Amino acid sequence: GQHFDHDAILVITHNLEVTFESVPLGLYTAVLVVQASAEERSTVQLLSVLASVLAIAYVTASGSRDHDFSTKLRRTDPQIFGWFPSEPWPQTVTFVSLNLFIGGVFTAKMTSLAVLFTASATVGTAWLVSEWLVLLALRISADDWRGPLQ
Repeated sequence: GQHFDHDAILVITHNLEVTFESVPLGLYTAVLVVQASAEERSTVQLLSVLASVLAIAYVTASGSRDHDFSTKLRRTDPQIFGWFPSEPWPQTVTFVSLNLFIGGVFTAKMTSLAVLFTASATVGTAWLVSEWLVLLALRISADDWRGPLQ
């Protein structure tokens, strides 16, 4: 049999798409937009940044929604899963709100990193590495560094 169930494989696939496709492309394009003068910026660059933000927001929000609807997880961990409404209208409002929240957070993060990388690639890289190390240390201290696929 297979080692992971289909839901876990879908979560892994979504994480790979966001981590290795949308985030680097969005950040790279944002750096180019920040470096360019107002006259040099093209509509295509801005649309590319917007497309990355929308892709990340949609893939992450739909992954969260799909993962939350797992009947097994809702049964075993009701305090964590089950926050997404089952009724169509509240579900749509929650999904759109989650997209806007994720898109907004990513836009703020991407813009600040683009400015930081434009000023100094070394400082930008050091900032990202330190964030990752702090997050890893917190997860290790909480004994949660392996994630949900244990």
